[in-house]
Order: sequence, then structure tokens, then C-alpha cells
Amino acid sequence: MLLGFTMREIGGQKHFHGDHEKPLVQTQQFAEWIHRMNFVANDAHRMGCDIVNCDPLSALQCFRMGDLESEL
Repeated sequence: MLLGFTMREIGGQKHFHGDHEKPLVQTQQFAEWIHRMNFVANDAHRMGCDIVNCDPLSALQCFRMGDLESEL
């Protein structure tokens, strides 16, 4: 089950907790992470593993979407 894998900015924030303090890097590679997650989804499907994305705001479309309460 995925929680917090939004993979996009919301309201100008890259993280739910706001930016990291300097000197930590602030840039995000959302497109690259989404691209790589497609490989994870393909491997999981091949192995019979059902990964459910329970983040309703997520930009990831490679996993089945679900409601957290219903999935639990």
C-alpha cells in the first residue's frame, strides 16, 4: 500500500512538511521517480503483487488506486 507518494507539488510545496532546511537540495525529480515507478509496477505485477496507491492526490498512475479505509 502506498501513502504519501503524491509525486507532484501542491500549493507550491514539494513535501507535506515543507522544504528541507538548507543546505539540503530542494529540487525534486518527480518525472524521473514516476518513470522509475513504472518499472516497479511492472515487476510487481509480474510477481503477482498488488500495490495499491491510497494517495488520492498522487500523480502516479501505474498502480491500482484505492481508498485507505476500504483497503484496510
